[in-house]
Amino acid sequence: MSKKHPRIVLTGAPVLYQGLLYVPLSSWEETAGGVGSYGCCTARGGLAALDAKDGRLVWKTYAIQQDPQPTVKNAAGTQMYGPAGAAVWSAPTIDAKRRLVYIGTGDTYTDVKENGSDAIMALDLASGKIKWRNQVTENDSS
Repeated sequence: MSKKHPRIVLTGAPVLYQGLLYVPLSSWEETAGGVGSYGCCTARGGLAALDAKDGRLVWKTYAIQQDPQPTVKNAAGTQMYGPAGAAVWSAPTIDAKRRLVYIGTGDTYTDVKENGSDAIMALDLASGKIKWRNQVTENDSS
């Protein structure tokens, strides 16, 4: 598992299916971005699958695939980052027949182009591999 993000929060209900707990990932980082000394933004929404017996992380998939990189400095001189955002605010939906789990993602937190925000995504139940995505609104931070 990658390093923990200090602003990650769970806002959607997890879903239990066949021994795995599917947990939507969100953050409070968008609001923290208004603080001049905060180097926003690096949180990416997504979905984590945990073993229901022991809590072990089985897989984690970010809605935004690109790692955040330094972009510009804000008026206070603080380094800013992107892309970020695409929080998953609601419970995932299991499609047992197709062996998929669906998530809906929220807005982007930055002006860096990406394709995971404001999207509906289908992930493989066992691996978390993204099978398809449909980004409904591009560049919504502008």
